[in-house]
Order: sequence, then C-alpha cells, then structure tokens
Amino acid sequence: MYPQTMPEGEVVERRRFSRTTVLAVALAVPSAICVLIGVGSLRPRHARQAESSAPSYTRLPPRPEVAAFPAVSFARSMHAHLGAVKSVVFAPNRGRLLSSSSDGTAKVWDPKRERPVRVLLGHTSAVRSIRVSADGRRAATAGDRTVRVYSLLDGKLERTIDADDGQVFAAAVSPGGQTIVSCGTGGQAKVWGIDGTLQATLDHGGARVLAVAFSPDGSSLVTAGEDGIVKVWDVADWQLRRTLAGHQGAVNDVVVAADGQMLASAGDDRTVRLWHMKYGTALAVLSLHNDSVSSVAFSPDGAILLSGGKDALLGVWVPATRALRQTVRLDKGLNGTLAVAFAPDGTAFASAHGSGEIDLWSVARSGAHLPLPAPSVVRDEISPSATPEERTYADARERALSYEGEGTGLDEAESAYRGLLAVNPNSALGYAGLAAAALQRARFSPGADAVQEVDRAFDLASKAIAIAPTLADAYGVRAWTLRAKGDAPGACLAADAARRLAPSMPSAVLVSAELAIDDGNLVGAEELLRDAIGHPTEAHFASAEFAALADVYGRMGDVDADDEARRSAIRLWPESARAKADYADFLVRKGDYDGAIAAATPALDEANDAAVARALANAYCRKGEKLLWEAGDGESAARAFEQAAHIDAKNGCSAYGIGAYHQYVAATHAPSDVFQIREARRWYSKAAMLDPDSQLAKNALAALGG
Repeated sequence: MYPQTMPEGEVVERRRFSRTTVLAVALAVPSAICVLIGVGSLRPRHARQAESSAPSYTRLPPRPEVAAFPAVSFARSMHAHLGAVKSVVFAPNRGRLLSSSSDGTAKVWDPKRERPVRVLLGHTSAVRSIRVSADGRRAATAGDRTVRVYSLLDGKLERTIDADDGQVFAAAVSPGGQTIVSCGTGGQAKVWGIDGTLQATLDHGGARVLAVAFSPDGSSLVTAGEDGIVKVWDVADWQLRRTLAGHQGAVNDVVVAADGQMLASAGDDRTVRLWHMKYGTALAVLSLHNDSVSSVAFSPDGAILLSGGKDALLGVWVPATRALRQTVRLDKGLNGTLAVAFAPDGTAFASAHGSGEIDLWSVARSGAHLPLPAPSVVRDEISPSATPEERTYADARERALSYEGEGTGLDEAESAYRGLLAVNPNSALGYAGLAAAALQRARFSPGADAVQEVDRAFDLASKAIAIAPTLADAYGVRAWTLRAKGDAPGACLAADAARRLAPSMPSAVLVSAELAIDDGNLVGAEELLRDAIGHPTEAHFASAEFAALADVYGRMGDVDADDEARRSAIRLWPESARAKADYADFLVRKGDYDGAIAAATPALDEANDAAVARALANAYCRKGEKLLWEAGDGESAARAFEQAAHIDAKNGCSAYGIGAYHQYVAATHAPSDVFQIREARRWYSKAAMLDPDSQLAKNALAALGG
C-alpha cells in the first residue's frame, strides 16, 4: 500500500513501491544512470590551482539526491466510516483511537484489532472534531451546533452543550479535563466548564473560528480563524496575549509542541507556519503542499511535525531545522488528509482521510526490531527413497541456486532438466526445473532478455502444473513470474497455493513477503519472514530471507535492524556477491561512503560481479558528491569520480560529477577558461543522452547554454 525509504523532499507513491515488479528490482540489478565514461585524466589545465577558496555553490548544478531511511512507514489501513473522517486522536491509555466523521458518528477503536469498541451517537450532522481528556475518561465531540461529552467507560452521553447558533467547528479539552473550549461560525471561542456552564467568551474578531488548541501545560489557548489570524490567550484570565498574522487565507488547524515553545499552524495558503509561543515571532514558513493544508501534529518529543492536506500529500518535517524529512503521496481522493494525530508514546500516528479511511503509521526507531530470530540452517539431504528423477532434480537445483550472473552452474542445471524431459516428455520436475532456471536467469538479465525469460518461466511452470497439480515448486515459480508481469492478485493466489502444498517452502514464503512489501504491508511481510527464518532451511534460502527482512526494516527506517539482517545474510551465504553488494548499498544510504568502499572492494576482488562493481562505483560517486558539494574539495572529488568511472564505465553519477567538477573549476578558479565550460558541457551531454529520464544533466547543460 505504501511507501517507504525516501530522499529528503522526494514524493513517493504510498501503495506502489519501487519494487512494483520483479523485473524492476528482484529480477533486475540496481539501476544506475547508464553513461559511457572514458577513463583518463579528469584534472586538465587550470584544475590544479589552489582550492582553498570556498566554492561558488550558485555555480554548481543541483546535487543528486541520495535515498535516505524513512522517518515514517505505513502500517495498515482501516475503513472506519461511511463518510469523511474529520478528526482522529489517541486516548492516553488503553491503546484506544478515537475518530469522528461526516457520517454523524464518532467511534472508539481498538487499532490493533481494527474494530470499534464504542460508537458515540447523538449528533445530527457531521462530527467535525473529537478530543479526549488527559485521564482518558471522557471525550468531547463538536458538530452541528453542539459540543457533546461522552463517558469512554461505557460510551454514554453525559452532556450536550448548545455551543453556537450556527456551526461548531472544533473543540478542545484542557489538560486538566475540567474545561472545554468550542469555536464556530459566530467568530468567538467559548469556554465551558465540564458541567456545561459558560465561563468566558473570547472574541476572535468576527470571522469564523475554525481551530482551537490548548498548550500542553494548559497555560495558553490558541484560536485560529477564517481571517488568517492566529491568537494566543492566557488561560489564567482569558486575556489576549499575542496576535500572529502571516497566513494569506483561512487557518484550518493549530498545535503547540510538548515543550510549549513552538506553535504550528496550517492554512489555506498551502503553507505550514511555525511561531514562537512566548514572543509571537514567526520562525519559518514550510512549503510543500499544492492545496490547502488541513492538519498539523507534533510528535510527543517534538522531533517530528506532520502536515496533511487536500492534495493527498503527507509531509514529515524536522521542526528544529525546518527541514522536510520525507514526503508521502497518498492514494486518497476526497479532500486527501483531513487530520493527523500521534500516539502518546510517539511510536505511531494515525491519518484521517476524506475516503472514510484511517491509516496507521509507524515512526522509525533504530533497533526497535532487534534481536533478530536465530536461523535454523540444514543441509538439503536427498531422501534415500528418492527416485532417480528426484535426485537429478535436486542436484540440478543446487547448481541453479548458486548462479548470480556468472559461471556455468545454471547451464549445467538446465542441461540436467532437459535430460529429464528427454527420458520422460511429461516430467513435471523437468518443466518445473527449467522454469526455475529461466526465472533465475531473468534475475540477472537486462530488460528485454529478462522479460523473455520471465515469459518462458511462466509457460514452463504452467506446463508443470498441468502435469502435476500438487507440485509446490511450480506454483512458487508461477507466483514469481506473475509478480514480474504485474499481476499481483494472480501472484498471491499462486503463492498461497504453494504454501498450502508446502507450508514452509522458502521460495513461496519469499514471494508472499515480497507481495506484502509491494502492497505496503511491511508488518505482514516482517511476520512472514521472521516466522520462516525459524524453520529449518538451507543456507541459501535463509540468507535470502534475511535479505528480504533487511529490505523491510530499511523501509521502516530501522537502520540497526537493517544492518544486522544484511550482515546475517552475508554470514549465512558468504559466496553471495549480491548480498555483499546490497550491504555496500545499505552503507551508502546510511551515509557511510568509506565503509561502503571498504565492504565492496574485497568483494569485487573475490568475484568480479557486476552488482558489486556498481555498488562500489556508486560509493565512490557519493563520496565525490559529498567532497564537491559539501567540502568544496574539487581535487579529491575528481579522484573519487575518476575511480567510479574506472570501476564501472556505465555509472552515470560519475559523468554528472565530472561535469560538475569542471563547472566548479570554471566558477572558482578559472572563470574565463572556455575549456572547463566545454568539458562540463561534454560530460553533461553524455549524461543527458544516456539517461533521458533524468532532468539533472539536462538542466545543468541548459544552464551553461548547452
């Protein structure tokens, strides 16, 4: 369903990952911009001048983005209401989640079981807001012209407050639980005792008041309205203390950080604004959304700020630095995200949507999934009662599994499988073996060849199933091929069939886990893999299970668990060059470029594997980018780009980096040197020509007049 690891500011599809097909990831090697690079001297004349002066960053092209570990990851979705979900909030105890909807109801949920435990009735129209007291005993809802107070112990209505002559838009419950503030069409915020008595009326200024919130310590109240103004009131005497102006349209939501120092407001002007609570000064304007921002929420520790809007974007911000950490594009229509709320412990949050759904999310916590399960590794012994056909199949299977793009093992396995068919044209094992071999070959073949091999694997697996409808291996291959073809429902059916016939068959578990990852069900994939790792299996499959588990943890943002799982994958199958390449790529994502180089260099010496070469070249490229864009060390950056080009002549980031290096030299040391600009254009042209989908090189070339 959702996404996962995202570069800063990058928009990703929530329900479709980069692993949408096996061809894109499981069958294909990690992608890189394909640029043919000649290896030679990258430091021509004038390039060796002193580089002590700071680079002119305005003269450098944009730095390529590097995938970072996500701050949040999707967990699951609940179809909660028949109408738009207007508001969500977690209760401080018992793990309850509360929601309100335009369908006229509010509900109390057990989010783990995804079922409502209470339905709060009484409103005659949309319930626009729901809040819960700090002790978790009461909930206050706002809708129609009333505020209603419910007991959460039994769900009974305790009190109805006639709060407005028009529409009540929101209500807030004080931290002490004895005061409720409502706001609505009358341009006022009204302060009520828990017994329903009116204690004060706060005049916001005539425009409709859309949002109201207490500071966590209860000393201040914040109101916001259709006039774009945010006001801060002193609860001690209900006097206005500060007026915050800046939004160019209605303010839809306000929230105060746990330490009481920062206030966030969400507006129709497509911005989130940060304010200093004590001084009322504007701290930052956060721009991401391309439509009204409906909701904002601080994590309990203040480390994360969420923003949700009608554009179906979910923004994850770092308030301390005002940086955009992650952007998730939701597949929600009907006004997108209407509300967001963190769980009390900060490990999860909920988002409410116009579609009637509530989505539950996990917040990344490194090491949260450790320790990992201990694998149970066994040798694949051939049964003494096995037939000669079964022995040949098992022996060939071992050779096929060891294939990673090089060597003769796969050819030998295919020859053995064809031998089975020569003896018996109706050998289901022969067809299943050839199908598995074709699938293995597809994993290490380029685009068109991979497609052809997948089609062949599908046809061969179908023949095997037609001959032997209970052959689990054939269903496993069929599941992988259907996933590669983009037929997720068919792949799920085939994987389920394989697991029914052989419940612990590793290939079936792996494809089921990959399908769960494709659908965004990271928790489900983790459960499948952790369970499978505990079952006896061969080292090759145990390694593959840990590699898949590492991918899950990477998408969850659990860096420590990702690291440990990848180390386990290598430890279980030391011969796997792909596992070592994946670990180097992990270190690059972590920002440890020297560590990635140290890990990949001996792996490339051991086996001249294309995946390892790409990983090593990528590490050198990223190191070069850091040296050039951050440190302004052009000479060292050029050496790193040169090394990347030497290792992998088709590595595109080195071509782009070389072009940027020449542009840097021209901008900082030799502004009149036509040679440097010409060289920059030449390298950008190569990058643009060989990677037509990338705009970086094209834009850099255009900026130089190329």
